[in-house]
Amino acid sequence: MKSGSATIASFLLATALVAADDDKWMREYYKHPAPQEVTTELKQWQKQGFLSNANTAAVMIGFLSQVMHDNPTLVTGWLRTSEKFAEADRQAVLTAAWYSRAGQALDYFAATKVTAFAGQEPPDFDRIPIDQAADLDFYWARYFASGNPGSIRRIVSALEYEKYAGALEKYKASKKTREDERAALFDSIFQAATWSLESNGKNDKNVYMICKELFFSQELNQPEKLWMAMVLAKARPDEFKVKLAGLKGETHLEIVKSPPPTGIDGASLSKAPPSSWQKDGKPIPDSESRKSEKDFGAQLLLTEEAKFFENWAKPETPTLARTDRARRNVPIHTVLLFSNPGLDKSESADVTADVTIRKPDGNTYSEPAHLVCWKGAYKGAPFSLQLGGQHIGIRIEPRDPAGKYSIEAIVHDNIKKVDLELHKTFEVDK
Repeated sequence: MKSGSATIASFLLATALVAADDDKWMREYYKHPAPQEVTTELKQWQKQGFLSNANTAAVMIGFLSQVMHDNPTLVTGWLRTSEKFAEADRQAVLTAAWYSRAGQALDYFAATKVTAFAGQEPPDFDRIPIDQAADLDFYWARYFASGNPGSIRRIVSALEYEKYAGALEKYKASKKTREDERAALFDSIFQAATWSLESNGKNDKNVYMICKELFFSQELNQPEKLWMAMVLAKARPDEFKVKLAGLKGETHLEIVKSPPPTGIDGASLSKAPPSSWQKDGKPIPDSESRKSEKDFGAQLLLTEEAKFFENWAKPETPTLARTDRARRNVPIHTVLLFSNPGLDKSESADVTADVTIRKPDGNTYSEPAHLVCWKGAYKGAPFSLQLGGQHIGIRIEPRDPAGKYSIEAIVHDNIKKVDLELHKTFEVDK
């Protein structure tokens, strides 16, 4: 996305130009997806000039491209709706369709002889740098269309422009050279990124949680981590407090108060080598029941609480009463948690597990099970824990032998080509 001025822009500012109802609908969309309403909204946006307005086009294209990506079977219908639009409005819809990478969009282009994108590959939005103010609008719109934390990660990358802080103010009295303008632009992007992260973090719990998990993931470089801490502290001072301290002319960050860890036991993954789980921001070595490789991690636990699997779907993080002992005739359940799986081009994950239960003598207790932990579109926050979609219930009968039983689970990330072999034991009394 391109913008010609060095002004502070963010999704919050851009959508101030959008009708209040549209703004709310877009912000809440990822919580309650309603693709069936897009045709009506599309007509309204065109009528109100949002598709062709330079101040709102990035929002519209970002939002539409993500919704089209997630609903490819509806893309043709939306493109046909745009056929009655003025050329500038229609171009925004066509661009969104191209960005979406939906096969139906390419089929439509071929059938209607749209050649504007012929021979071109859509940008990889997980890698391109943010170098225009409108890019922030674009990524915020994609986030609110899907809840995908990858868009927020891109916005966080703009915090690296902190080295240009103050350039926007200096620009007024500068010679206004190309370098002056460039520095002012990057300062405006930096200011907009920090402000929009803080504002959305205050107003949207999910945005705050994603930012917090990013901070503890240790995925961020030093400027990103420094300013993310400041953003978190401003968004939620009740949870997070920081201060800047000087030492021999150098400034460093001190965390005065940390937010509580996320996940079942405060564990998340770190990209910092060696790959490991983290608790309270500190590495935890691999264990028999918890391992990671290539930033993909998995953990095997046991519980008697069948309700845990229902509670996982609730907004609050559930508590987990673990057990290492099975009572006869009282089922225990395997709990497979994983984090940061690989994603294919359609942003889908494919995580499975082969589970074998063995009796104290080493013989199999039951037929090995093949579990599907996750298969399909993945919108989990970076390094947050996810619950495997299937589990095994184990009921020890009165005639079964006493002793130590073992569970072997080989968790496969079929995208990253990683296999993690986990082991867990439980005791059965006589």
